[in-house]
Amino acid sequence: MAFYTTLSASIIAPATETTTSENVDIFEIKGINAATSPGIPVVMQVDRKSDQGKFLKKLSDKTKDGESIRVLVTGIMQPVLAVKNDETKEITKPPKVVVFVGAARRLRADSKVDPEQAIIFGSGFATVVTEYEDKSKRKPELMVSSGTQSLQEAGMYCSRLQVLGDSATKTDETCLSVDDGREVYFMATLFRSSGEMNGTHYDKLKASATFMEETDRVRARKNGGRPQPVAMDSQLSDSFEETESTASVMSANDLCKQASVALSDF
Repeated sequence: MAFYTTLSASIIAPATETTTSENVDIFEIKGINAATSPGIPVVMQVDRKSDQGKFLKKLSDKTKDGESIRVLVTGIMQPVLAVKNDETKEITKPPKVVVFVGAARRLRADSKVDPEQAIIFGSGFATVVTEYEDKSKRKPELMVSSGTQSLQEAGMYCSRLQVLGDSATKTDETCLSVDDGREVYFMATLFRSSGEMNGTHYDKLKASATFMEETDRVRARKNGGRPQPVAMDSQLSDSFEETESTASVMSANDLCKQASVALSDF
C-alpha cells in the first residue's frame, strides 16, 4: 500500500544529488505547491538515470537566475510532519511532502491556463478520530497510514495522513462508520492548515476526501503490540480468497476471451 499523487509544483532551486534510503542515486528537487495557502513545500526525488530525472534536472537548472519553473509530477507521495522545538513548542520547519516521481511534464507559468492541483489517492489502515473533550464522540475524519518506509531515512516509516470527510460527497458518513483499524480506499485533495489555537501554533497537512470506501482487511496486532500491516507473503496463500463472498475470479483464458485479446497481444 502507498499514497500516490498528481501534484503541481514550482521548482525553486537547482537539483542536488543524493541517494534514497534504499541507496538509489537520485536528484532531489525542491518546489512549492500553491494549490493551497500557505503553499506546501515539495521535495521531488527522481532517479538520475531516468528520462524524468534528466528532464527535471535540466528544468531545475533554469532556476539559477531566481525564476521558478512549474511542473506537474505523478508518483508515490509521503507526508512529513512539521518540526517543533521541544522546549518552546515553536514550529521550526513546516510540513512537507516527498514525491518519488514516476512521470513529469512542464506547466505554463499562468495558473489560469494550467491550474494548480494537489490530488492524493491510495489506501491505508484507518484510525478513528474523536472529539478532544469527549473521546466517546467521533469526528468525521480519519488518520490513514500507508505503512510504507520513508523515502528519506531507512528504518523509518512515513507519517499518517489526516483525511477529512466531506458532506457533499458523503465521505463524512464513511469516516463516522468505519471500524478502527479497517483498510480504506480514498481519493482526496491535499491542503495545508496553519494557524494558532489557544496560544499554540499548528501547521499540518490534511486531505479533503472526494471518495472513500472501506474493505474487509484489518490491521493485525502482533504480540499485543502496535497494529501491523498484513504481510504480503500471507497473500500468496490460496486461503487469501476464503471469505463469505461466493464470487470467483475468471480464468486466464476466459479473461482473454472476454477482452478479445491473446497473450501475444501484450
